[in-house]
Amino acid sequence: MFKNQFKKKKLGFTLVEMLISMAIFMAFTGILISSYTGIIRSQRDANEYRDMYVQARQVMETLVQNLRDGMLDYGYLAKNNAFPEGEVHFVSRDGQTKTYVNYENDIVKLRKRYLMANNLPCDTDNTCYGPEKDAVNLNDPTLVKVTKFQLYFSPKVDPYDLKNVAKDTSQFQPRVTVYAQFEKDLKTGGKYTMDLQTTVSSRVYSQVYSTDYQYTNDKFSY
Repeated sequence: MFKNQFKKKKLGFTLVEMLISMAIFMAFTGILISSYTGIIRSQRDANEYRDMYVQARQVMETLVQNLRDGMLDYGYLAKNNAFPEGEVHFVSRDGQTKTYVNYENDIVKLRKRYLMANNLPCDTDNTCYGPEKDAVNLNDPTLVKVTKFQLYFSPKVDPYDLKNVAKDTSQFQPRVTVYAQFEKDLKTGGKYTMDLQTTVSSRVYSQVYSTDYQYTNDKFSY
């Protein structure tokens, strides 16, 4: 009797305690999983936003470089009064290359044509310049779309044309403002958008083309 009386009792969990412990553990685990999933999703979205920013900056920097090293094709404007819709033309510093910036179907395109010196004199782009070369899409629409793209240039008349020298509105270095809106579809759903805008002044300080497209002695002239 005394032996049984002093025998140590075995300790353990009751069924209720086990159920409560399991419930607390599952709730805590659920919070951890939810937090971890949220962190992973945020990191993935941040990476996609960074990818969009990198491609958007690449588009803008390519445009800036081409605009800065050339100048507006006032010769084309003088002959046609306007650029084609969604397009703008530039002439290289040496007058040998025409660059066309074009926007359509969520893509910004850059195309080049080179002067045909053996086909002179000429009166239009088609007779002056050869077929398009070095055409490139500046963005991949499956990755990043350009949903808006606008080009504003000034002055509206050639500042190097002697007929415009006396006009106050033409006494500015040619410059172009580029505005673009980029959009990327997220794998987790939703979209990211980004607006970028910059203004570029030409580094060409003399006329490198002719308003009548005549080409004489290896130089454009009036």
